[in-house]
Amino acid sequence: MVQQMNDERTRLLGEIRCIERQQVLGDAWRLLIDGELQDDVMHGLVRSIVLGELRKRLRAVESDLGALGVEVN
Repeated sequence: MVQQMNDERTRLLGEIRCIERQQVLGDAWRLLIDGELQDDVMHGLVRSIVLGELRKRLRAVESDLGALGVEVN
């Protein structure tokens, strides 16, 4: 269970880093829906909402790990 939570934490961190890197580089950020890449470039507002949701999930996972006595760096 702890390993699954650590894996989820790592995945979330990776997604957050990827989106932040795209913001810094000004890369187009495209949405994948049902395996199909959408042509519309996502707006900054939507990107901010997605980042906020990912960070919220990350905090929840880190909180759960802390409750289990696992040190989170």
